[in-house]
Amino acid sequence: MRSQSLMHLPIVGKRIHSFVTADPARLYPLLAAPGSSAAKPWYGEERLIAWEDDILVLENEGFRRYVFGLACVLQTPGCGLQVLDPEHAAFGLAGLDVRLPCKGQRSPLVERIYVMPERRRQGIASALILRARRDFPNLALDGKLTPEGAALFGYALKH
Repeated sequence: MRSQSLMHLPIVGKRIHSFVTADPARLYPLLAAPGSSAAKPWYGEERLIAWEDDILVLENEGFRRYVFGLACVLQTPGCGLQVLDPEHAAFGLAGLDVRLPCKGQRSPLVERIYVMPERRRQGIASALILRARRDFPNLALDGKLTPEGAALFGYALKH
């Protein structure tokens, strides 16, 4: 059952449209370890914010990234978070990008969300969104949704 809080993310700036498709080449960096050759061209230098409930939270100047199921992260008492060998780490199972507000923009925006096909319908996307809402209570959508994304948030696409 979809959480009520997911259904009420407002759409900011653009109306919903249906021509967006999920291109794996553009989505895999979202699931990559920080500092890896897959993530660096997209995210540059990221800092580790938190790791809880199997969700790694990373941030750079423009984005906060939430990655679920990334196995190459180690949390040790007194040492904080450590990324172990990012070049040889497996990709995570799901990810969410939140574009941080810039000039003239009031709300952080969900930019991309992706769950590996074999892990869908298990509440992972909902967990990522709920975690992001803890950081950003005024989180919004930018309106560029795939049919699956529209359904997740309780919207119907306009044709």
